[in-house]
Amino acid sequence: MGAKEKRERERSEAINKRKLEVINAAKAMFTSKSIENTSMQDIADKAEVGVASVYRYYKNKSDLVYAVALEYIDESILDNDLILTGSGLDKAEQLIDYLLAGYKTKAQLLSFVEQFEIFLLTHVDASSDLHGYNHTDVFRRLLDEEIRMLNQVLIEGIKDGTIRKDVDLQETALSMINLYRLIGQKIAFQVEMLHQDTVVSGEGIKIYKDMMLRYLASA
Repeated sequence: MGAKEKRERERSEAINKRKLEVINAAKAMFTSKSIENTSMQDIADKAEVGVASVYRYYKNKSDLVYAVALEYIDESILDNDLILTGSGLDKAEQLIDYLLAGYKTKAQLLSFVEQFEIFLLTHVDASSDLHGYNHTDVFRRLLDEEIRMLNQVLIEGIKDGTIRKDVDLQETALSMINLYRLIGQKIAFQVEMLHQDTVVSGEGIKIYKDMMLRYLASA
């Protein structure tokens, strides 16, 4: 590699590193102050760069919000090596427990997803795209793997007789995910914004889980 190519590569790597630092600073500020209340200066201060540098990489706050969304888009709550055992209903309970445990460690992501939806409704036309992604793709990508696994578990439970045959697979899976996202967002608010060590009580979570499992279980 020639000297010119080496300099260009080093320059490109340095720019990408600074852009990632800005994105990480934006993630932290959006969580602690909210997207709406965070300024580009706040992000620059957090990243320890001049605000002009932030504007050099992202033309405005909306552009930076989209960059953060795309950074998050492939962050999955589910591990590829997750193993579920037992009947379909047993697997549904294990998956619910796994999702809840995951949400406790994904507070920043959940806080952003909740705010991003509001941001899109108030700042972006529904037909606009995010660097090639329609804005609904962001939420679809975040939901797809969870819904796929829940659908698979529900189908297994219907086949083995532990889950009701009359459940609507898509609506039930989506309702389960939405319920636990709401719980996760409550956890995110308490942990990240109120700095509380005590989150949603274990008994409260058990009530939600038992309600859903009773709904799923065959008579």
